[in-house]
Amino acid sequence: MKKILVLLLFLQTFFISVSVTKKSISAEDWLSSWNNEMKIKIVNYIDMVTDPKNPGFIPESERFAVFDNDGTLWAEQPTVEELFIIYYAKKMTEKNPSLKNKHPFSRINDFYSNGKFVIKDRRIFDELVGIVHEGMTNKEFQKTAEDFFRETKYPGLNVPLEKIVYQPQLELMDYLRKNGFKVYICSGGETDFMRVISEKYYGISKEQVIGSELVFEYNENTNIMVRRSKLYTDNNGRAKAENIYHRLGRPAVFAVGNVRSGGDIYMLRYSQASEYPSFQLLIDHDDEKREFLYTEADNISLKWAEKYNWNVVSMKKDWKQIFPK
Repeated sequence: MKKILVLLLFLQTFFISVSVTKKSISAEDWLSSWNNEMKIKIVNYIDMVTDPKNPGFIPESERFAVFDNDGTLWAEQPTVEELFIIYYAKKMTEKNPSLKNKHPFSRINDFYSNGKFVIKDRRIFDELVGIVHEGMTNKEFQKTAEDFFRETKYPGLNVPLEKIVYQPQLELMDYLRKNGFKVYICSGGETDFMRVISEKYYGISKEQVIGSELVFEYNENTNIMVRRSKLYTDNNGRAKAENIYHRLGRPAVFAVGNVRSGGDIYMLRYSQASEYPSFQLLIDHDDEKREFLYTEADNISLKWAEKYNWNVVSMKKDWKQIFPK
């Protein structure tokens, strides 16, 4: 009898040990590109809000996460959408060579210098933006954008565009989804442009993309939707918070942005208006060797992070790797 009790006690201890080990391994597997300090903060928050016995528990129906895109989910020096504008403008000159000597197409080559993409004259670029988007059907845009993502390599890094996404963020989004979160993009980028790759690159469905939107015109006779160059909504700054409310009807409890222009601070701040415990991540681009090094002139994002107690992610210190292998 004594031997049986000893055996039962051993088995109980063994299974408890296995259970704890599995929990630890699970976090390591899901966030393997994150270093421990920030990983522990994320895991502790998720453990709290998913535990029904914890006072900080969040019902699954209220678990919303929003991520900025440029500089938060993929590289933004330059932004991918800027590359697309020049790509399509070049395609237009290939189709109609007479455009090459006409303004603003005659200035296309000015945007590349020593293998790098540089916008020297924003007015010229904005003219091309208007021309590229004006009058294109949604189907034409979809096909053109798909070709662009397939053919283009990112300047400076010289890799396909799917290789400039941040591996730690892919892991984080998967970890959130595993724990009942609905993950959205909330970006200043054009909505339909991001929708082309949101599912393939990030696992985010088209309807879960919040971005800047153009004016569209619908023709009931041809049954075609046509794009216009005029903005319907510019999803930057305060508009991010406002459009999150328009889409979700409440703040997202988990919000992620990055240091560049201060464009994400209102989205992160708004997440703190939730009635539930919230979590904010601000990505700091401080790794010149593995990615890019840049800051803000007024340092407003980091100032708000300190003021409102957000979590600042140092690419150099907190991420074991940046891009997928």
